[in-house]
Amino acid sequence: MLFIPTAWNLFKMALIPTALNRRMLRGKLRRFWLVYFRRRYVEEVLLPKRKSTCARTGACCELGFGCPAYDAQHRLCTIHPNKPLACKLFPITKEDLKDRDFINPDKKCGYSFK
Repeated sequence: MLFIPTAWNLFKMALIPTALNRRMLRGKLRRFWLVYFRRRYVEEVLLPKRKSTCARTGACCELGFGCPAYDAQHRLCTIHPNKPLACKLFPITKEDLKDRDFINPDKKCGYSFK
């Protein structure tokens, strides 16, 4: 059910070549590749470098086009028990935090990297 809006928005991001769209699309593709094709590397090498915990700002849910399962009013994920793997592992690298801060610099993330 969530695939259709996500695929449509990815398609729009690819068709409208703004700097922001290119950056967000590149980040989504990078995270997809890491999560689904390099998961062991992510879990054994990248995630141990991550410190702290989620501050639940919801800024990462607004990356690119916004998550259709995120309730901005209550700042909650409506599908939290069934959250996609990419969401569970976010942020994977410092680059993810840069993308997140690019979208919402006022909301600071609880995560940081060594």
